[in-house]
Amino acid sequence: GGAEPGGRGGEAVRKCTGGKEGRDGLLGGRSLADKIGQLNFPHAAGLPTTGAAAGADTETLIRRGHLCGTSAGATIAERRALQSMAITESPHGIPLFFARDCLQRYITCGPIPLALSCSWDLDLISRIAQMTAREARADGVSLTWAPMLDISYDARWGRIAEGHGELPHLCAAIARAIVTGYQGADGDLARPDRMMATLKHFAGYGLSLAGRDYAAVEASPATLMRIMAPFKSGVAAGAGAVMVAFSALNDIPATAHRVLLQDILRDRFGFEGMIVTDFTAIDPELIHHGIATDAREAAYLAFKAGVAVDLVSGAFLHHLAALVEEGKTAPDARPWGPVTEAEITARCRQVLRAKERLGLFADPFMGLDEGLRAKVVRCPDHIALVREAAA
Repeated sequence: GGAEPGGRGGEAVRKCTGGKEGRDGLLGGRSLADKIGQLNFPHAAGLPTTGAAAGADTETLIRRGHLCGTSAGATIAERRALQSMAITESPHGIPLFFARDCLQRYITCGPIPLALSCSWDLDLISRIAQMTAREARADGVSLTWAPMLDISYDARWGRIAEGHGELPHLCAAIARAIVTGYQGADGDLARPDRMMATLKHFAGYGLSLAGRDYAAVEASPATLMRIMAPFKSGVAAGAGAVMVAFSALNDIPATAHRVLLQDILRDRFGFEGMIVTDFTAIDPELIHHGIATDAREAAYLAFKAGVAVDLVSGAFLHHLAALVEEGKTAPDARPWGPVTEAEITARCRQVLRAKERLGLFADPFMGLDEGLRAKVVRCPDHIALVREAAA
């Protein structure tokens, strides 16, 4: 079922089902804080973490309209409750993304991505991606932090298992297969068996010095263009989101790299979707990189580089409004010019467009159905598929 009767969600549905005009209607009259809230994706309390981040009070943020999505909720009932809260108790009833790091599988297990790439069987890889999307969306997950498209030539880098080898041409073909598997060849994401792909980590993350995760990357333009081929392919296939690398690329952290995110990803590759950070990549990582003195400066650098969604750090939520005010009184105070409300509106529109593509305004509870989950997850067809893949 869609927005709950009598809830505020009806307003969001009416204003956003009409394409760009509808999205602009939803944005019209919204406060700056409302728009910034759609750029915040916090870490949910109670979930395991691989980084230095405290869990956020998800329910309070939902009621304030201060997050675009969450990884909270381990069961369909919990996710339904959170989505209902967003629709009926937040200021404007905007539905949530539910996201997971699926990495080409959800519940039904099977060969790791690196093993699948060794098959050179693009149809098989696409069918595994379709299986993953069916299972994830049947559990209410609409956005995945996958596929990982990093090329690495150093076997010491532990994340090689998540990728697809060291051949850019093969990885580019696999990127197309996975994106179309997740999102469908027609790109229609408003279906209960599709989810949005996030290409990661843009760019050069797999070239970290000595194979040390988070370490710096030094690479020539020719090498960079080769290892970016999978991302270009994934963008061409219609991927809805791109996640930025943690690492510094030739001394500039990717999260604050305007040339990388604007000139290459946007202008050269033609990407129009959401640019998402990795886990705490704004704060504290930009501070650790030595280019930001504090979280406010880190938020400024990432936003002006082109980031739309701040994953986990909360730097956008806490500092963008102050940066807008600063820009009004001191427009020349910062090197890339002021942060403006018009820029924040444009980034918010990207997030709302992604939710519209996923059909969340028409049916915020898509996939959150115990009956559907029971039919799909670990069904006989999926078990047969992973046996085929393993063989």
